[in-house]
Amino acid sequence: MKLINGVLAKANAILDAHKPVDDFEQFDADDIPTAADVSMIVSQYVEALEKVRCGHIQKVYNGTWVWVDEPMIQTVPPRARK
Repeated sequence: MKLINGVLAKANAILDAHKPVDDFEQFDADDIPTAADVSMIVSQYVEALEKVRCGHIQKVYNGTWVWVDEPMIQTVPPRARK
């Protein structure tokens, strides 16, 4: 739980106002969640982080994708949304 909460804390700092669940910060260490709960929350965070990433990348003339603020750093194309 400590590892997952650490990752969620970093994701919350990146997402700020774009968090997928407004009133959720981390799992309660004293109340162990089910695997399904963790999976659901983590998948929502992955989607939110991908949305933020897509807003900060662009395709350049040679067909590669780069970060808007760091045009010399390449990234993968946006993930197809369902």
